[in-house]
Amino acid sequence: MKKQLLTFALAMAIANPAYAELFGLDWESTGEYNVDTEVTSLTAQVGKSILLNGLTLTADADFDIIGSSFSGTDYKASFDVSDNLEMYLSSGLDSTWTREDIVAGFKVTW
Repeated sequence: MKKQLLTFALAMAIANPAYAELFGLDWESTGEYNVDTEVTSLTAQVGKSILLNGLTLTADADFDIIGSSFSGTDYKASFDVSDNLEMYLSSGLDSTWTREDIVAGFKVTW
């Protein structure tokens, strides 16, 4: 239980919106506890999104906070076709700097 409380406290400290505004970066942190396997994970993403003529370019770095390791980087170019339809192209580099799969896709929200 102590480990879960520590994980939650750390996740809240990292996800504080004041840090994002201070550095002008997009920060995201996820803390999870798998009840079946009793595994705790705490990950963070730090990145930047830039809007260029309707095209959003995003780059972020992924970290495993509990394991104190760098997980790689992700890159995405997306275009909003309408209010609820996004087209995108994404890829990344893993922790050994090997290119990940290039994925073209769409996302529909409602």
